[in-house]
Amino acid sequence: MKLKTLLWSLVLIFGISSLAHAFEFKLRLLGGYGIAIPMDPGLNDFTNTSTNKEVTSLSGQAVFSFSTNNRLGVGLEVGHINLWEYSVTSGSVTQSADISVTNINVFFEFSPSIFVIQAGPGIYRDSGTATNLPVTDHGTGLGVMLAGGVDIPITGWLRIPILLRLDIIQFPNFNTSLSGGTITEIDRTVIPLRIMAGLEFAI
Repeated sequence: MKLKTLLWSLVLIFGISSLAHAFEFKLRLLGGYGIAIPMDPGLNDFTNTSTNKEVTSLSGQAVFSFSTNNRLGVGLEVGHINLWEYSVTSGSVTQSADISVTNINVFFEFSPSIFVIQAGPGIYRDSGTATNLPVTDHGTGLGVMLAGGVDIPITGWLRIPILLRLDIIQFPNFNTSLSGGTITEIDRTVIPLRIMAGLEFAI
């Protein structure tokens, strides 16, 4: 009886240990820097225009990995992307605005060895601001994200992810009114391309 109990205890311990190694939860904190394609919000027809073409971003990812060696996983990301900042001078008045989005993406992840590949759809909500400039709501865009890179291990639970990423975003309405003219662009596609890096915590 004691031998049988010991055997069942060993089987249970081995099963729990194997199950724990079959799953992994990862939390990533990422910052990004790059460009947007097209590289301006359509202001080429206006004079005295200054456009910042640099794209910056912050995001957090939660990834649940499963299968052999945790190679496959599903994740959720919430982030913020600054697409453009621009200003238009008309007389003594300078009008400025930034075009930025808050994104929520669901994605699949494949991570053989230290390499990482991600792909998935997302919702991109306009969250920009304006000064002395009537900017219509650009609406909520739909898109897809594609990313690839490496997870550099530091310890058993800490890694440094470095990813090259692009998002293909389709806005249903992209209108901006300026003094001296009106920009009207329907069904505008925007593609931010970024290098992203940060910290990853594995559980």
